[in-house]
Amino acid sequence: MKSLTVAMMALGLVAISAADLKSDINAMNAKIGKTMVKGDMKALDAMFKAGMTKDFKYVEGGKTMTYSQMMEQMKASMSAMKCTSAVAKLVTLKENGNNATSTESHVMKGTSMGADKKSHTMSFSGMSTNTYVKVGKDWKMSKMSWGKTTMMMDGKAMDTSKMGGGK
Repeated sequence: MKSLTVAMMALGLVAISAADLKSDINAMNAKIGKTMVKGDMKALDAMFKAGMTKDFKYVEGGKTMTYSQMMEQMKASMSAMKCTSAVAKLVTLKENGNNATSTESHVMKGTSMGADKKSHTMSFSGMSTNTYVKVGKDWKMSKMSWGKTTMMMDGKAMDTSKMGGGK
């Protein structure tokens, strides 16, 4: 199973109007979280594409991916689990002209069928740094970079570096 950190990135990708960046990030994160719980990958894909620059970069575990590579891993991760909750919270936001940088905390929970044919409780938490640029009057994400992440299965820490996501 691919690292679920890829799936969590969904909570940070947003198309934002110029009016109030902070409020719009929070509102879009809530909408994306609900869509993840529904498991609607087509709707997530449409939201992501509307909210990213054409040269969007995704960085996880020191590896940079394109949008297509990120989505391929995310689809694999999401198909392997049932997401029961997905929440992102804006921690910091700094605007400087036509550029902005945010840090966000992410928590996702779900269930997954293990190799042992038993259902397991999965959880993920992590911090991302997101870069936005103004395109016309809208803010679009140009880069998402993961910092520290933690994945748990049945309350026990997992080594995500051995799962194939981002490394």
